[in-house]
Amino acid sequence: MKPQWSWLLTVCAVAVGLGSLTLAPTGVTHGLTSGTGSQRTWTVCAQGCDFTSIQQAVDAASAGDRILIRPGTYAEHLVITKSLMLEGTGREQTIIKGAEFEKPLIFIPQQASPEIRMADLALTGSLSKAIYATPCDPIFTVGRCAAGIEVGGAAKLSLHRVQLDNHSVAGIWVYNKLARVQLFDSQIGSAKLAGILLYYAELRVVNSEIFVGSNRGTGYYRVGIWATDSSSVTLVSSTIRQSDAAMRLERSAQVVVTDSRFWETGISYGDDYSPEYGEGYKALITGSEFLDASLLAAAKSQITILHSRFNRGGIILDVRARAVIQNSEIAENSWSPVIQSGIWLSGSVEVYLESNRIVRNRDWGVALDVPQCERQFGKATPRITGRDNEIPDKDQPNGNKKGALCPPDYPWPPGFRK
Repeated sequence: MKPQWSWLLTVCAVAVGLGSLTLAPTGVTHGLTSGTGSQRTWTVCAQGCDFTSIQQAVDAASAGDRILIRPGTYAEHLVITKSLMLEGTGREQTIIKGAEFEKPLIFIPQQASPEIRMADLALTGSLSKAIYATPCDPIFTVGRCAAGIEVGGAAKLSLHRVQLDNHSVAGIWVYNKLARVQLFDSQIGSAKLAGILLYYAELRVVNSEIFVGSNRGTGYYRVGIWATDSSSVTLVSSTIRQSDAAMRLERSAQVVVTDSRFWETGISYGDDYSPEYGEGYKALITGSEFLDASLLAAAKSQITILHSRFNRGGIILDVRARAVIQNSEIAENSWSPVIQSGIWLSGSVEVYLESNRIVRNRDWGVALDVPQCERQFGKATPRITGRDNEIPDKDQPNGNKKGALCPPDYPWPPGFRK
């Protein structure tokens, strides 16, 4: 038992430690922290305001000023290098749309480090002539990415009640190590590649919704949040739905998910087996719900799942993933056309399971990727520990259709099942 609990405490400590690596401010910032104290409000509208275009107001404003954008639709490519507040009159009244092909609606250059607050407006329709979306590059396509917002500088950007929709690459693209982006009560809709695409940066999403759409069968996926290169993501009381993948993490990216919901989508951590993608993925998921949604952890992912619910979607652990799953329910998995067990283990994974309820899955409650479990070319050499799990057999109430554990003669830990 000592090695078992040592492993549990180590992984839990690592997972809980994610809080220091992700955005976890003690309070919510609703305005700018910089400025001289003599901020001015500028107005923008078609007639009778200070300016008729938003860029004119941006150029005239001083750091810390407020730009109030009256109802209307504005075709603009904005370049912002100073700390400002951009406020509309509502997402349905104040709309900024794409003005130039292969450029973002809002661009924050690499040399700039402003604090920008945006509220009560919509950013829609970045323009691109490309048939298929490809990730923008922080070297070759700077300032030329068909996104809603491109953050190249060390900006602090907060969005409040903002909607981003119908973007050719991404709703938001961030690639500065010092950039920090926060979304509150906002929505990200259709995007051909990702709702939010992060390189290095920090992201916090609170009480918001992402639904970028699906391209299944067309050869490329749409992802709600695609984080890579040591990015960190915090998702709180938010929903990601109807996307090919809710979240995809690569190259040491990390995530904390709390009280959130995933619907008709999946999460993948470290699903690229190449060596350069194999280090440092970490995720902590608590109090969250997966509906028609699965979770895949591969490479060297470290995953902790607490007090969460998977309904019609299971958990797949592969390659060298390490996972702690406690006090959670995994039920009725029949969502995946390939794997329909509650928890599927492959490769040389390590997993600790305690006090989980794994019931009514179409195949087994917990299964290994081996021929006995109908995987002809499967191979699994897992290390499994745990206790007090409710995993009923096929002839028991709430039983898993093919059985509790597969293969049944595997040396499952004593006390693994109640």
